[in-house]
Amino acid sequence: MKKKYIQYIVFIILVCAAAYIIPAKISMMLNNKGFVAYNETDYPQAISLYEKAIRIHPAAKTYFNLGCAYEKMGRDDQIIAAFKKALDLDLGYQPACKALASIYAVKGDYRQAKQYLDSLELLGAQDTDKAGRDLKKFRIVNLYNQGVKLYAMRQGEKALNNFKQVIELDASNFLAYKAAADIYSRQGKPSLALRYYKQAVSLGLKDADAFNSMGMMCMRQEDYISGVRYFRKALKMDKGNLYYLSNLAGTLRDSGQAREALSLYNKVVEISACYPNVHNDIAGIYANMELMSKAQSEYQKEREIVFALMNRGMADDLTLTRMAIACNGLNENAKAEKILDEVIARNSNYYRAYYARGDVYSNQGKKTKSNADYCKARELARNIVTAKEAEYFPENDLEQEMPKQKTHGETAVELCKDTDIIYLHNGHILRGRILKKTDKTITLQMQTGRTLGTITFQNSKIKKIQKID
Repeated sequence: MKKKYIQYIVFIILVCAAAYIIPAKISMMLNNKGFVAYNETDYPQAISLYEKAIRIHPAAKTYFNLGCAYEKMGRDDQIIAAFKKALDLDLGYQPACKALASIYAVKGDYRQAKQYLDSLELLGAQDTDKAGRDLKKFRIVNLYNQGVKLYAMRQGEKALNNFKQVIELDASNFLAYKAAADIYSRQGKPSLALRYYKQAVSLGLKDADAFNSMGMMCMRQEDYISGVRYFRKALKMDKGNLYYLSNLAGTLRDSGQAREALSLYNKVVEISACYPNVHNDIAGIYANMELMSKAQSEYQKEREIVFALMNRGMADDLTLTRMAIACNGLNENAKAEKILDEVIARNSNYYRAYYARGDVYSNQGKKTKSNADYCKARELARNIVTAKEAEYFPENDLEQEMPKQKTHGETAVELCKDTDIIYLHNGHILRGRILKKTDKTITLQMQTGRTLGTITFQNSKIKKIQKID
């Protein structure tokens, strides 16, 4: 009797063991078949096999594999659920924990990502330092890209906050420094803008537009010596840029180096005889040299160019101000004053018009009004945007079609269509248009808000380049 009882117990144990072991074996076989399908990129078949395996015998590994297959199929709503199921079955299953930390990092939910990263440390994972660096990298990239979007939407203060957070997380992020500097420039804070630009270039930013902007910041603070130095650096990097050349000429003129300024302005004319305001600028130098005949000739050239533009319907603030300066130089003071009054009436913040009207009042002997306009112009000039003032027309070709452009108030900025995405090894992702490729470097043109600039990267820093369809 006792022997039969023992046999009965053994039989029950074997049945129970079989009830557990057989489904587990079948589930493992299905899981393995699913893994084969996954490696052969047959993800629907892999998902089907993993789901059958789970129905027969749920296991953390199978749920994890199912989550990976969902990810390949882009079924975002089911990925997290599968990985969490894996952890429900096995709290110590590290692959699911790592996957969830990464997913939440990409989604920007760093609180959740940090929780799973902390769990990995408690589980004694060996590569938590790498996971922590990856989490930090994801956060930096997300903050930077979000900042760029906010900047493009003209939410400057919010964008600035993002870029400052990037700098706190990565003190060597020169792109964040440049972006913050651009915003400070727009806010009329030249000393802060200059500080951030200097930091960006000291960290390796090779960007002609950044040096040009630094020159502009120095001009706002009437530091002409530094301004000249930075404009020269911008030109060294982009020798054919008329905007930088004109800025350098103007700064040299304002610092009393009239002859070199005149030489540079003449170079501008050689490249584009119709570049905005160049003949007025040359005329002003000749007038200061008391070469009145030459000055009158240059003012007449500017008026003819502007008159042709106005006949084509171009009557923005810059064009009208150019006309007024030319008229004033040709002793048509009343006409110049009337034009500038109209410009200021519709745009009370246009600093160029106040400078020009100050000159008109000065020629008329109205010193009080002249000084008031000069003071107003200097005050407003602190909020100059560093983008191009206007597109120039090719030399001696006023009759051709105007280039496609987007106008913001008094400025016209060349549109930069993004055609390339550059992925850097440090995790940064940049969109723009590749202008130049060499064996060692790539130059990317980027437009942020109204600022159009270039950044040059070493090929060794680039992970991959993707074309935008």
